[in-house]
Amino acid sequence: MDGITENMMSLFTAGTVLAKAGDAQHTDQWWTTVFVIGHFTLQLALALRVIMRRRSVGESLSWIMVIFVFPVAGLVAYLLVGELRLGHRRARRFESVFDPIREWLDELPQQFRVNWADVGNDFSPLAHLARRSFGLPALSHNEVELLTNWNTVFDRLIKDIDAAEHSCDLLFYIWQTGGRADEVSEALLRANARGVCCRILVDSVGSRSFLKGKICRQMQQAGIEICGALPGGGIRMLFVRFDLRMHRKAVIIDGAIAYTGSLNLVDPRFFKQKSGVGNWVDAMVRITGPAVEAFTITFLGIWFVESKSDLAQLREQSKLHPTSLSGQSILQVLPSGPVSYTHLRAHETDSYLVCRLLLE
Repeated sequence: MDGITENMMSLFTAGTVLAKAGDAQHTDQWWTTVFVIGHFTLQLALALRVIMRRRSVGESLSWIMVIFVFPVAGLVAYLLVGELRLGHRRARRFESVFDPIREWLDELPQQFRVNWADVGNDFSPLAHLARRSFGLPALSHNEVELLTNWNTVFDRLIKDIDAAEHSCDLLFYIWQTGGRADEVSEALLRANARGVCCRILVDSVGSRSFLKGKICRQMQQAGIEICGALPGGGIRMLFVRFDLRMHRKAVIIDGAIAYTGSLNLVDPRFFKQKSGVGNWVDAMVRITGPAVEAFTITFLGIWFVESKSDLAQLREQSKLHPTSLSGQSILQVLPSGPVSYTHLRAHETDSYLVCRLLLE
């Protein structure tokens, strides 16, 4: 009798285990089904979003392929880098500055516009394409000086800042203290003491150490305006594209002199020396002539977006005015990637590229 009881208990226990195993398997199948359906729904939703963004056909098809071919990874990739998310406040300020910028560009003196029939048509298709895309015309009678030695760049820049009468606007991806970079800071402090309006716009990530440093605080306490572009970090990283940075390098002085090129505001003797590649080699150009006004307009637009300034007041402070004839070079200033003013409604931002078209 005891043996029969034990056999019955064993069968009952085995049945219970099998029942539990079946329930667990059924639960696993249910969650798998939910995951597959949820994943496919998300894929369809993102594919529809890609189509609604009205990108080029090639770009749209590429993203749709990534989303469907690479499970999970494709979704994560699109959510991280698939769209240019730079914040709603920045987008609204971009949209509000669009019309004033377009009006200022239309005011660029007609006598400086290039008559391609007189010059030659080799570059006219490119110039007209850039004009239609960015709104900035090719302008004649500029002087362009190529500065290939970084020490020469600092010499000329400091000299021009010391001679400034109205405004000094500096725009850099990286500003690193030390060496000759500190001499530029000292020149700005001298200019500020003379009553010159000094503004510095740097990338908030590329120039993080500068923005948190002693020299930055010293300049701000003296009255120099300093702004970090495209701030990131913390919770903000969940809502904006942290990888989109402002890589511009430009200086505009009194609306009459402009610098642009590849050199950040760093002393190469101290910049990234631990990387073991030696001193960085960069070049800048110093520009005078009508094209400088286009630089000024572009700077005012991006400063307005990144700061809380009033646009009309910015224009007055910068002494925006037509500049005199200076040389024989034809220049076209192109605000470019991650975005340009032609893409303001896509909530994007811009950086500098100067194309020297022809003739000196």
